[in-house]
Amino acid sequence: LAVFISTDFDGTDITAATWMAISPTLAARSNSWYEFVDSGLIDISSYTGTLYVGFKVTGSGNDETLDGAYHVEDFKVLASN
Repeated sequence: LAVFISTDFDGTDITAATWMAISPTLAARSNSWYEFVDSGLIDISSYTGTLYVGFKVTGSGNDETLDGAYHVEDFKVLASN
């Protein structure tokens, strides 16, 4: 699983947007199935305007029953003035 952010996504053409990888804490192979992992706080305060978040799953290509078995839940954006 990889997480990206964009400030120029038009809502339609994913490939035309500029996507920057961010580094949250993610589950590892050592985590048991369906174990949720807190990704931690990620500072996005350097960005202005509308921010888009994209999730990309890349499987092994060898096991269709296991590839892409990710669950993203309770995604939050916290803001302060």
